[in-house]
Amino acid sequence: MGYSIDNQSPGQEVRITEDEPWATATVRLRPRGGILVGSVSDKTTGKAVKGAWVQYILIDNGGGSRYTDGEFQMAVPADSDLLVLVWAKGYKGWLYNDASSPTRPVLRLASGERKVLEVELEPLPKTSTQP
Repeated sequence: MGYSIDNQSPGQEVRITEDEPWATATVRLRPRGGILVGSVSDKTTGKAVKGAWVQYILIDNGGGSRYTDGEFQMAVPADSDLLVLVWAKGYKGWLYNDASSPTRPVLRLASGERKVLEVELEPLPKTSTQP
């Protein structure tokens, strides 16, 4: 847990052919990333939100995202300032905000540290098509 392509790049290509049906490779893993797990539910009904996106953006470089049907688990880079956003069609977007530092909405996890987020998305108001 905590290892992903996102925090292990760049990788090394290994080729297997008929002439050489085996490969010798040394795998050196960088330190584990943080682990972000949680759920996304409708704030009004409490039901899981199908088709939600959970995304992190590294303040200094890049990011990653996961499609979820209500629950998610993803490795994130360790010791980096991350913006964490969640959105789904028909809902207001959600941005992680640390209650202990509300003016700085970033998440920072140490290697192997696990953070659980219980995200409640607020439905957008229904628009009337009647005059």
